[in-house]
Amino acid sequence: MFLQDALLTNYSTHGAGALPVADPTAAVNLLFGVAIHQILELRGSEQTLVTRLWLRMSWQDDFLQWNPEKHGGIKTLALPVKKVWTPDIFLYNNVHGDAGGLLKVADVVVDSDGNVTWLQPGIFRSACDMDVSLFPFDEQTCELHFGSWVHPTSRINITPGKVDTSEYQENEQFMLAKSEIHGEVRTFNGNNGNVSYSLVKVLIHLKRRCDYYKFNMIQPWAILMALNIAAFYIPTDCGERLGFTITILLSLILFQEVVAQQLPHTSTTTPLLSRFFAMTTGLVSFTILATVLVTRLSYCTLPSRLLSPRIRRVLLNKVSPRLGMGVSKPRKKLSVSFSDPSYDTFRKLESLKSRSNSVCEVTTDHLVKDIAMFCRGFTQYLKEKHNAEDELEECKMAALVLDRIFMIIVATLSAAQGLYFLAMEPETC
Repeated sequence: MFLQDALLTNYSTHGAGALPVADPTAAVNLLFGVAIHQILELRGSEQTLVTRLWLRMSWQDDFLQWNPEKHGGIKTLALPVKKVWTPDIFLYNNVHGDAGGLLKVADVVVDSDGNVTWLQPGIFRSACDMDVSLFPFDEQTCELHFGSWVHPTSRINITPGKVDTSEYQENEQFMLAKSEIHGEVRTFNGNNGNVSYSLVKVLIHLKRRCDYYKFNMIQPWAILMALNIAAFYIPTDCGERLGFTITILLSLILFQEVVAQQLPHTSTTTPLLSRFFAMTTGLVSFTILATVLVTRLSYCTLPSRLLSPRIRRVLLNKVSPRLGMGVSKPRKKLSVSFSDPSYDTFRKLESLKSRSNSVCEVTTDHLVKDIAMFCRGFTQYLKEKHNAEDELEECKMAALVLDRIFMIIVATLSAAQGLYFLAMEPETC
């Protein structure tokens, strides 16, 4: 206790308020190192990084020296941090409520030669510009800028030390891939001209763990994409197909909203997962439109026939065999014929008139003519009905061919989209 009182009593008249150097024009050489203990959180919505660090700073204090032989062989001594000089280190890219200065909680350790070591723990919240274009396979590099707030390089020269990760605790969401520390001199334009300040830049390279997103977002997305393809096997004249695809569309919109809540609100980049959700939403919307179109084309009703006979023949005779659907064989034409009774009736009527001119024979003549007209009308009706049924079957078959084409388009785009997504997945995910 006698040594501490002697050092602090002498210290109060020398360096408590000024730099701890005997030469007023000399600079303090500060060695700055960092020990990373934990990545607490990387908030994508706010683009902030929360870390728990131990800052290791050492410098030479000319006013804290003694002869160990005169003080019982004491070579090191712990002194209260608030009673000795410590560098005014600030976190420049701080986003916390305070100014970014260090909360002095740990004592300093001084040896007899005046070498001071200060291990300062703290939780730091810094700004981190995130690039989420490859989310959830993204990698982020965050920077922490430490430096003196008051003293320029001519007074405090900061030299980068080492980054220690031996006591690092793994984060559940991100892997610490690499950490570096670099020195930098930054020039500011002040009232007395340009002033240079010495800074230390700590780089933390993080890789996102994507297992959570695989099981909770990517897997349901792949299932919905497969169900969208399977929807083409539901008959178009069944009303359940349209409701089925609309349900898939609503599910995709829900998943897309969940993804959007975890990402920064920025328009500079679009996340990979959001792009694929948007593409799948477009494919499901295309399936809904194709269902409506095919359902409408299945009925060749007047006044509008959307499929002309030429297009139907191309679809049925050329496209259908190449899709493995066979060639549509038209039904045999209806052959209903009635002999024209006009000549026979006239001959019979002449013979009847020659034998008798009774009222009954004249009535028979009108009855035969009515029957002949009815037979002609009924024959024409059957032919028109048969032709309408043939045309309706052709329309339905042509609509099925178009439906198969739409299914191939959707399946091809979905497969290409899925393969590209798998190709983007890193091996260390």
